[in-house]
Amino acid sequence: MPKARLVSGIAQLRTRFKNLMDNPLFSVYQRRTNPYTGEALAAGAYGLDRWKAGSSGCTFTRPGTTLTISVGTLVQPVEGQGGPYSVGDNWGQVTLSWAGTAPARINAGAYGPSPMTVTIGNNSKIMVEVGIGTFSEPQLEFGPRPTTFEARTFAEEVNVCQRFFELIVQSQAFVATGAGQFLRQTSTLRPKPSVPTVTTASGGTPTNASSASATTSNQFSIEMTLFNTAAGACQIDGRVWWVEAEPA
Repeated sequence: MPKARLVSGIAQLRTRFKNLMDNPLFSVYQRRTNPYTGEALAAGAYGLDRWKAGSSGCTFTRPGTTLTISVGTLVQPVEGQGGPYSVGDNWGQVTLSWAGTAPARINAGAYGPSPMTVTIGNNSKIMVEVGIGTFSEPQLEFGPRPTTFEARTFAEEVNVCQRFFELIVQSQAFVATGAGQFLRQTSTLRPKPSVPTVTTASGGTPTNASSASATTSNQFSIEMTLFNTAAGACQIDGRVWWVEAEPA
């Protein structure tokens, strides 16, 4: 599928929904294994897709679709309709609503209970931050009052979350005529909003190779390199790379 068509399709998926929050049921957690019951996060670290710890870190448990936050705050940078974290959005009045005892705020405003309505100036970014307590079904929407909670299907939510983070598994083999290296470029599942960082997550011990690495200089693909040490069969199985373009 052409990249422009794919980007357009994702944009249409986003604008079909009134809820501007991503992963509001906390069902997508690509960085973690199942069952994921919560954790203690360092400041700015992501656990659940699209949710990161605040400046003092965050500790929470996850019984189903409700979070219980016991330390710190949890934050989501909200993507504007005009693009990822870019200026040019005409916000106006927005209303944030949720279930539970945790207070929340928008940007640097005061913490309060659900619901809250604020006016956001044009060309502004939005950060939703949640404090200690129980928290579920967050919804941010245009207008002066809350409406019925809305969530995407799980498949649609994964599709949106993979714009910002995805796992790529490297498994490749070749027969080398001598020491050297092997390059392989692979497309990401979703175009990223910015050039991502690529880091090793786990696995994939090389055979007849000294190391494996991955890098990227664009939003659409990564380049994986396997350095073979001698002539003969060379391979790596199951090396997991994190490809991440979440906002800091």
